[in-house]
Amino acid sequence: MVQLTSNKVYVSLTATDMRKSFNTLAALVIGFGLDPMSGDLFVFANKRKNRIKILIWEKGGYWICNKRLEAGTVAIPFSDVSNISYTIEIDVTELRLLIEGITLNQVKKSKRFIKISQ
Repeated sequence: MVQLTSNKVYVSLTATDMRKSFNTLAALVIGFGLDPMSGDLFVFANKRKNRIKILIWEKGGYWICNKRLEAGTVAIPFSDVSNISYTIEIDVTELRLLIEGITLNQVKKSKRFIKISQ
């Protein structure tokens, strides 16, 4: 079963054709300079921002999770530059906010303690 517990979530800031599947999405991730087999989550949205795909590597193969919104959009801030592919790194909580339509720059995150292992 897929676990959405990855520490890193990378969101593509360019619109993606939702007909793309495992190999093509993995190739896009490689084009970002990232490893699609890292276990991190890679999020893609279409131009209208009403569909998203999440590519995940688990032991033995890829998962693709799809979501089609019946109303509204996801709050992914697409880049103005169409020639270059950009990503932002967020965490799973912020991904949930994006899917719910909440713009991340409107959210104030409180400081939390993080233990640093030595």
